[in-house]
Amino acid sequence: MAFMRIYSDEHGETHFEDVEFPRGGAELPAGRLMLRYQEAGRLMDWHTISQPMYYVTLSGEAEVTVSDGETRRVGPGNVTVCEDTTGKGHRTQVVGTGPRLCLAVTVE
Repeated sequence: MAFMRIYSDEHGETHFEDVEFPRGGAELPAGRLMLRYQEAGRLMDWHTISQPMYYVTLSGEAEVTVSDGETRRVGPGNVTVCEDTTGKGHRTQVVGTGPRLCLAVTVE
């Protein structure tokens, strides 16, 4: 099982990376838990995040685009670790007919 990582390189470009989740699980550093409700069709235009976070999509779908031009779709069960606190950031568009609900967890 893999999760998706979003990171910025030394030139400020953002990219995706697939990271294999360790067999048997892993203990991950976590801080605050937040539920994020995003209306159907909502666009969160180009942005960075204030601190690294894990996003777990619980329901709904979104398309995430990074500055190198790649777009990926996330849906229920997808885990994304966002580390792009600097650079050009990423763009998220809720797609489909319903809202997206996700669990956001800050990385401590």
